[in-house]
Amino acid sequence: MNSKPKKKRNYGIEILRMIMAFLVIIEHCYKPKNNNLQKIANSLKFHVPTFLIISFYYLNNNLVNRKIGKIKERLKRLLIPYLFYPIIIYIFYNALYIFFHFEELRKSLYQLKIQFIVGRLLCSVLWFQFNLILITILLYIIAFIFKSYYLPFLQILGIFSYFLQFSNINYKYFTMYKDYIQYSVGYFAETLPIAITGLCISSIDIINICKKKCFLNIILHIFFLFILFKYKIFSPVKGFGKQGILYNLQAVSFFMISSLIHLDNLNKKILIFIKYLTSYTPGIYFLHLSVYVILKIKISLIKNHTFLGSLLIYLISYLISFIGYKYSKKNILKHLFI
Repeated sequence: MNSKPKKKRNYGIEILRMIMAFLVIIEHCYKPKNNNLQKIANSLKFHVPTFLIISFYYLNNNLVNRKIGKIKERLKRLLIPYLFYPIIIYIFYNALYIFFHFEELRKSLYQLKIQFIVGRLLCSVLWFQFNLILITILLYIIAFIFKSYYLPFLQILGIFSYFLQFSNINYKYFTMYKDYIQYSVGYFAETLPIAITGLCISSIDIINICKKKCFLNIILHIFFLFILFKYKIFSPVKGFGKQGILYNLQAVSFFMISSLIHLDNLNKKILIFIKYLTSYTPGIYFLHLSVYVILKIKISLIKNHTFLGSLLIYLISYLISFIGYKYSKKNILKHLFI
């Protein structure tokens, strides 16, 4: 088992993060009228599992070596957006409602309460943050209990989680509950296995193994993606999940391709630009839906769900993240943006 820390920045993964952040916006804010474009947009939903793989790929070393300080630091970084954004959005939305009478922005204390419990209703994208927190705590407890045997146990747990979700057991037993409970269970059942996948890729050191035949592995993953996009190998099942097995497999291949593409020899100025451009993907993810909800009230480009509107949302979210980080980088609020 390889537990060496992944200290070196992988610029392929950095670029992948930036692209996935834009695809999140495409899913939420872009609704093309053209049927072919609609099919393409609907097939680009592998962004969430890709983010999960990236996140837990970098967590492995801290789990193996029981670095409790690093785990605490990670949890603090995850909890700050989870706790602060709902309050900010609640105050800001209701202020716009009071002063400008935007009825659609009115929010209740009940929504705020449920938001803190399951990560949904007021700031719906934070369901992802909620799952990151739960899975991080769960993985650390399992790694502490099972020590060097934690990975096989997690693999079995991941398979069991998939079974619950895609055998319709979750759907059968949670269909009577409110939707925010149904989807919280479904989302967790789907995100846990893909998080474990990211951990396994790091633990087994698959990236360095594949680099020995780098070009061949890239070609194989491209071919695999072609098969997944062209043929309906996995049929949808009833449930309350988000992505499904198909998108998880696509995420693995995109992650592998991006990891294997060697960009370190690019001009240093280009690498600095990539680093700068990709540093604010968390802020873009957290902010984009609120930017969309507010701007679509008055801006037709966004109200009509256009591609240019989605691009505008990306740029505004980036700008807010950039400015917010510059003013808060010396305190804990920097984790709202980076």
